[in-house]
Amino acid sequence: MPHTMSTLIETLLDAGLATADTIRGCTPEEVAEVRADQRAERLPAQHEEFLLTAGRRAGDLLRGTDLFYPSLLGPAAEGRELLDFLVSQVEAQASVRRDAP
Repeated sequence: MPHTMSTLIETLLDAGLATADTIRGCTPEEVAEVRADQRAERLPAQHEEFLLTAGRRAGDLLRGTDLFYPSLLGPAAEGRELLDFLVSQVEAQASVRRDAP
């Protein structure tokens, strides 16, 4: 099991799952954008290292997922919006029941 991003990249290259051209990291500014989007002062160190090393593309690893920049932006915010909506619906239903005779 890879313990560093360089080991992960070597494994992907050796296995034929990626080439140097299909691995693309994020810029520090893009990582900062991810932090801001997730409302996090810091990201876990390995996550940040992954973003800097292969956060835009990692060959066939995780291909088709939303785990790469910029697709990973927004899900947490969207989840919070959905949760806020659901909470408001539950509160409205509870209010109706409390007010019912």
